[in-house]
Amino acid sequence: MIDVTFLEFYVTYFTLFESIFETLYSDIMKCKFLKKIFFVLAFSTTILSCENPPKKELERADAVNESLVAANVNLKADSILMHEKFRRQSDERLAENDKQIAELKGKLKTEKKELREKYENELAELKEKNTALKTKMNDYKDDKGKWDAFKKELNDGIDNVGKSISKLTKKTRK
Repeated sequence: MIDVTFLEFYVTYFTLFESIFETLYSDIMKCKFLKKIFFVLAFSTTILSCENPPKKELERADAVNESLVAANVNLKADSILMHEKFRRQSDERLAENDKQIAELKGKLKTEKKELREKYENELAELKEKNTALKTKMNDYKDDKGKWDAFKKELNDGIDNVGKSISKLTKKTRK
């Protein structure tokens, strides 16, 4: 595709050239063949002397493309760091839940048999939920569109297990 400014220049140049040609060389250039040769030479000179606008545009596009590639690489690196940070924090929270469950199990040994069985069942369910969350996090494959939903769901699950552990801890103290 030829640039519009180039076409405007070309038309202006040839119009001007034709008017000069008509006035100065009308007597000499009565022959149509010489006139055609003269226009071909003028056209060739114009094409060869002009800068190639598409070439400049390609250079600019390449520069912009390089910038976009660099920005995309930085974005991917930031995204990977954010995912790793989230996974580390989630691992720590899940490990803390496991630790609290183990502590509660140890404290339940002094409780009455009925209460101990009830609380141990609840602890087993919480342990299962916590393990399921770990598995879910470890099995997750990075999917850009679903990352935020996965992150929210995992955070909510970890929070719910943590709250349940806290409630159970309060019940056992009574």
